[in-house]
Amino acid sequence: MSNTSHAGPAEKDLMQLGLSNPMGSGSKPKSADHALVKSKGGGLGGAGKKTLDDRARSAHEQAAKEDAPTPEMVKANTPGPETAAVKPKATLKKIGWIAEKTYFKSDAEVYAEFDIPPAIADKTLVEFELFRKENGEFKAIKKAQTHVDASGRGKALLPVPASEEPKATFAIKVKHCSADWSSGQGTEREVTETAEISIEHTQVSGIHFQKGKSFIADIYLNALCEVKKTYLEWKKTHAKAQIVVYGHTEQDEQEDPLNISRNRALSAFLFVIGDVDLWANIAEKERWGVWEQQCMLRALGFFKTKPTGNLGTITRKAIQDFIAFLNEARCKNINPMLGLSEAYIRKELYREYMNLKRSEIELPSSAFRQVSGYPYVGCCAFNRYQAGEVLHQGNRRVVFLMLQESPNFPAVFPCRSSSTGPCETESKKPGDRAIKGFMCKFYDEMVKQEKVGEASSSGNGHEIETHWKGYPAQNDFNDDIYAAAKKYSIEPLILKSLIAQESGFRPKIHNNVGYAGLTQIGGAAIDEAGLSKGTTAKIDGKYVYDMEGDERFDSQKSIFGGAHILSIKRDRINKSIFSKYKTQPSDAEKQKFYIAAYNAGEGTVKKAWKKNGEDECVWEDLIEDPEQSALWSAIPEAWGRKSKYKEITDYVSDILKRKES
Repeated sequence: MSNTSHAGPAEKDLMQLGLSNPMGSGSKPKSADHALVKSKGGGLGGAGKKTLDDRARSAHEQAAKEDAPTPEMVKANTPGPETAAVKPKATLKKIGWIAEKTYFKSDAEVYAEFDIPPAIADKTLVEFELFRKENGEFKAIKKAQTHVDASGRGKALLPVPASEEPKATFAIKVKHCSADWSSGQGTEREVTETAEISIEHTQVSGIHFQKGKSFIADIYLNALCEVKKTYLEWKKTHAKAQIVVYGHTEQDEQEDPLNISRNRALSAFLFVIGDVDLWANIAEKERWGVWEQQCMLRALGFFKTKPTGNLGTITRKAIQDFIAFLNEARCKNINPMLGLSEAYIRKELYREYMNLKRSEIELPSSAFRQVSGYPYVGCCAFNRYQAGEVLHQGNRRVVFLMLQESPNFPAVFPCRSSSTGPCETESKKPGDRAIKGFMCKFYDEMVKQEKVGEASSSGNGHEIETHWKGYPAQNDFNDDIYAAAKKYSIEPLILKSLIAQESGFRPKIHNNVGYAGLTQIGGAAIDEAGLSKGTTAKIDGKYVYDMEGDERFDSQKSIFGGAHILSIKRDRINKSIFSKYKTQPSDAEKQKFYIAAYNAGEGTVKKAWKKNGEDECVWEDLIEDPEQSALWSAIPEAWGRKSKYKEITDYVSDILKRKES
């Protein structure tokens, strides 16, 4: 075989960067050692005669020489290049920049994806290197090492230096410990400006409050779980990340907006770190009452219906059951007849409530970034969430903003805990706002930036405003749709289009087989969504709905419940189907499977996939040639295959068409 190779365009680029590692070069074989045979002397100082033993040994050595393989035989039996064992290597699939833009004096996040053979799965160290192009040549600047995950993806941060020039070209390369150097595709990037704000960030919101209160209702406990989950995931690539909690008020809470917004941020902070004493102090100052107690008792399983704020027989019984639980399980000695009249009994309720999902929520106080001496911020009423609406529950909220600052761009907060003056100064600064109604340029800039791959912008109904024909109420629920989609990592327009398909944006719609609300939740999905159906019952084969007690008729809860169910379907499809794929399909292709699972159940989709051969396929493979398709045969005959097949396929295509229109 010839060792000569010809470099193509890709190899030439690599050679320019000094990244090439030509194949076929080998080491020159070493010459063979030659043994020297000496005779054993027979006497002192002389050659002597050979003994009988010497002669026997010599004859044996001569026979061995005659039987030894010739050089030709050795060569014939030595594995050549064609038969040598090939060391398994990681093959580079893709390398690129994660953010859409890269700025001078900022940390550029880069990634690489490899195909990793099982034999080297535990040897996954990769090294990234940043280059700057100067006088036509690339010069190395900085290196960073990291490990790839089980899917073969690795990420790293590389600091981009300042520049006196208005623009510069940078490139990255990556090396796997068992792979060759390679620049991949699309690794060069032109940097043309210094960032105004270059602080890596992401956020979690979706926690709302009753008017004038800072109590965190049970329906928002999952959102607090999302804070920890997002934070820990983000810390994998943002080692210095910290959280700032922003509290907000509504327009009609102007009596003491700064104090209310600060208390909301403080309440959320205390709940996350698990400080029962200070959380109880807020409760006593704000005089949390029956409604809040019902929410907590419901979460703990003692109150079975929708909170009303009325102290009736059911609520009293729930309180007595809770005290009985404390006496038995916690070895307390509380008179059940005292109810919650004593502060120490209420504190026990707060403690049990806060500990309900402690392991999924709790973070240390060190995870929070202090602003003016406090790990939480009160943001006043002139930062309205929804422009054009005086009253809107979305304004009564907290946002967990996760930041990774850099020495070049530290966060300089205008926020002050005792004054709105700095905020008013910010409001006078020029520039467009991402969210109408926000006056603080600093905060608005932070919430509007979206980092490709991980970070996301804040909820804003105008970002998903649509003009689909036949849906007059389609923009009435934008804020909740956006917040729910963000919470469960769903494309907002996918969720909105799904609601259009299910209910046409009619919150009170229901059918005779048990499905109700904007997202038409029914059956076992009601419990999975964490919703209560009140006294809804099936009578003579038809459902009679509790329009007041059935939470599916609450538009916000239905939207969040539907988003939760769609995320569950997604996770199950990923685990049962796409985890088996060697080459993952696009996100757009996966969406078709998720949407179909929402309509027909993930079991039906998985069954169709199995009937197709349990192989990598696209959605069209499952529905091709209707009556002969895998989907057709996966639909139970009792459903009416013809009509159900059309319903499922139309459901998927209609939602995606509407989303793109």
